[in-house]
Amino acid sequence: MKWATDDVRQRWHLHLDRLATLVTDDGFCNSPVSADQPVPPSAVDLFKQIIQISGLPPESTAREFARSLKRKPRSDLATRSRSNQLAGPSAQSDWAALAILRTSPSVRSDSLVLTWEQQRHQLTLAARGYRVLAGPWDSRVSIDGTPVTNDTAWVCSCWFHDAEVSFAELEREIASGVRQVRHVLLSQNEHFAVLTDTVSATPEAQIELQTTVSLKSGFRTETNGVTRDVLLKDDKSAVRLIPAWLDDDRVIRPIGDLRHEPDQLQLQTTGIGGAALPLVLDWHPRRTSAPADWNQLTVSEERQKVGADSAAGYRVRNGDLQLLIYRSLRPGKTLRAVLGHHTPAESVYARFRPTGGIAPLVTIENST
Repeated sequence: MKWATDDVRQRWHLHLDRLATLVTDDGFCNSPVSADQPVPPSAVDLFKQIIQISGLPPESTAREFARSLKRKPRSDLATRSRSNQLAGPSAQSDWAALAILRTSPSVRSDSLVLTWEQQRHQLTLAARGYRVLAGPWDSRVSIDGTPVTNDTAWVCSCWFHDAEVSFAELEREIASGVRQVRHVLLSQNEHFAVLTDTVSATPEAQIELQTTVSLKSGFRTETNGVTRDVLLKDDKSAVRLIPAWLDDDRVIRPIGDLRHEPDQLQLQTTGIGGAALPLVLDWHPRRTSAPADWNQLTVSEERQKVGADSAAGYRVRNGDLQLLIYRSLRPGKTLRAVLGHHTPAESVYARFRPTGGIAPLVTIENST
């Protein structure tokens, strides 16, 4: 590109780096319409040739992407040392209504791409480079039995990225006093993700929340006879789904459901004043067959139990991974306590230490 000015060359290099973050081993993350169509070999070869002649620096994302195409896929994954772990090439743009959560420039990395143009969400999740979720992320909300319809646009109210996690929060007001908030979290080194959808309204309102997430075709499910977790499997991927809002024991009648259809996952729950759907997805080979258990936690404020219209807390344990998920749907007057953790925050995602304390991954302060 000797003919190009420095400004043109920099823009071209940035474009190639951004394009590389959207490519997985079996397709482009931001192309849910063709989610089952792999990237044609000719397109990959052309992209590699463009990278070679573009004059990109060796440490660029696109260069690393091209190098990863030459490596053989690993049959297993070893967790990378946190002390040596660098944050992956993640990015967020309000103007483009796009968030890219990615663990590395490698074509076989974990990645989650979220777009929210106008009122529609598109979500793509790739585990080890193979797409699992790909397409619209829709929801239906009913208040006191009446469906709420609106065309309110989503706004990205929080974006966070470091060496441990990438995280994005989106929210909108779907009716007077009715707020919907969505979270996406991708671990940078432990091969799991969390999707959370919540709705809050007046304390006495009866809420029904149903969320559908598009699933790449070809997956089959294996249900657990004791707990309500589900294992999604195909020839390349195995992902455990943990519906934290449901009781883990199948003997107990749940308030809600998790259903698998051929091309989507359906999540449903009800609540008084508030409703939450936290879904944990785990594809680490060490944990897809490990025992899992989870439960909803009691949240208190000034020694009084807080209702579902104000806050919700969850503990999820899958093998050696144990998470705390806390969502405040309505600000409190003072600190709230959940499993011994006192916080004024609106949201907390944390890991439990072996000693029993928590190590926060993401903490979102109250906006009020």
